[in-house]
Amino acid sequence: MDLSRVKTILICFFLCLNLFLGYKLWFNPQPLRQASMLSREEIARAENLLAENGFELATTIPKQIPQLALLHVSRPQEDVSFWAKTFFPDSKVEMKREGDKFVGRGENEYLEIAENGRVRYRNEKALDTAEISWSQAEKLLKNWELLTNEISTDLARTTEEGTYFRFVQTYQGFPLFFTYVEVYLAESGAVEVLIDRVTPQGFGDRLVTVISALAALETFVEEADFAEKKIVDISLGYYSGTYDASRLETAPVWRIAAAGGETFYINAFTGEVEPK
Repeated sequence: MDLSRVKTILICFFLCLNLFLGYKLWFNPQPLRQASMLSREEIARAENLLAENGFELATTIPKQIPQLALLHVSRPQEDVSFWAKTFFPDSKVEMKREGDKFVGRGENEYLEIAENGRVRYRNEKALDTAEISWSQAEKLLKNWELLTNEISTDLARTTEEGTYFRFVQTYQGFPLFFTYVEVYLAESGAVEVLIDRVTPQGFGDRLVTVISALAALETFVEEADFAEKKIVDISLGYYSGTYDASRLETAPVWRIAAAGGETFYINAFTGEVEPK
């Protein structure tokens, strides 16, 4: 038996096996590691807690209490020309530097790209008929090729002049609440788009059991001051209140949201209220 050949074959076999397992792990992330679950009694306690404090519950209370890690993100390094081409595909609009941002102006249109990566676009006469709906907001994002698989609908906020339709990025099923692609549709037909995105770099190595939705709601009823009493979302995602850095470690949070668009964030590791 040629031992050196057998050794070479085994090395190649294990190398291929490691590559295969790495591929499976990358494209098929492992499911959440559950630490425990809320019982029926605890769910009932949470529902009663909201009702006793005058809140109407229009969503379900999550039972899962998983183990999560910090999420590392960075800002995408998009070219100014990318956004100019996205919003002005048929015209040559010159992007000029004005202070800490680049600005482009067309007929009835305005595009602003800040140094921190945030984008603002406005068109005063974008809609012939002022249809104000989620489907219209999605249609516009599709036209600009901004409605990707990583973008998910979130909350709508209505004013006297129109409605803000908010989309957020997701990563491996978790909403990134500090990101947004927000489409504003006005009664006048004007359209405004606000964009703030990140590039996820992956999770940290250390897993920590998060606090339960019940514990988050106990903090919420003590410290939140919501004018709107209809709760439409209680969900686990990631959030950062210090988003101007180029690279960030973001922590998991419980986000509690009302029908009017008000939001409240509780750090799912520490149980502390996150500043907005």
